[in-house]
Amino acid sequence: MLFCGENEVWCPHEIAAERPTSVSGGKCINANSVTTCGGCNTGPFGLGVDCGDIEDVDQVRCVMGRCVVESCLSGEPSSDGSQCVGSKK
Repeated sequence: MLFCGENEVWCPHEIAAERPTSVSGGKCINANSVTTCGGCNTGPFGLGVDCGDIEDVDQVRCVMGRCVVESCLSGEPSSDGSQCVGSKK
């Protein structure tokens, strides 16, 4: 039986992971990591995202499985913090 830690989810082994598990073919990843926010970010379990991929983002964090933009390279974070708006690109 697989047990991942708090805020972790099991993902297939081809997904970048933070620590290996004893279960062949998979690893536990931190679902609150900026690079795997919300869970696995590839394959059939691909609900997570890499918050750094948000267009024009400067500072971003993952809160409860959701990307929250803190600042943008140009423009400003949207009212819900999900993207940058008013950018000059």
